[in-house]
Amino acid sequence: QQMADLIESEVRSYLPSLPETIGLEVRTEILPYSPAGGTGAAIGADRFAWIVDTTRSEGVMAIADATLRVPE
Repeated sequence: QQMADLIESEVRSYLPSLPETIGLEVRTEILPYSPAGGTGAAIGADRFAWIVDTTRSEGVMAIADATLRVPE
């Protein structure tokens, strides 16, 4: 939750017109097609899905940091 809150504030700095409330659906599955171990999609204007491969050795938090944040 803490990471999601932090990432939301970062995203809002780039997209200030986002709806006030945003839903994040998190799913787990094996992602052989994703080199980063995570992928996401907009399901609507106020709902997003993030799919993460929990079988990868780097762990979910590292994958979240690499795939949910704006690259520096």
